[in-house]
Amino acid sequence: MEPNHESHEKIMHDIEKTTEKNILNLISNEGKPLANYIETKIVENVIGEEKKDEIKIDSSIGDLLIKIMSEGADEFQRKTGKQMTYAEMREMYG
Repeated sequence: MEPNHESHEKIMHDIEKTTEKNILNLISNEGKPLANYIETKIVENVIGEEKKDEIKIDSSIGDLLIKIMSEGADEFQRKTGKQMTYAEMREMYG
């Protein structure tokens, strides 16, 4: 696979911006911030005065976050011809 000749910093910056946009789209659940979604799930898990033992929040959110980050890593590899290092991941994803 032929690596892209864009600068390393530009590639990382572009992937970071795309990832941020995708995460913002994810946490905006039909116009509701993620905090509202979690609050709704907490309320759904309370029955009268009795609370359920466990609050279940849709695990697909975590799966979608992993998918977004994996797509960024795949794009990085396509453009640079190498796998992203741990330091590069931390720099882009925090």
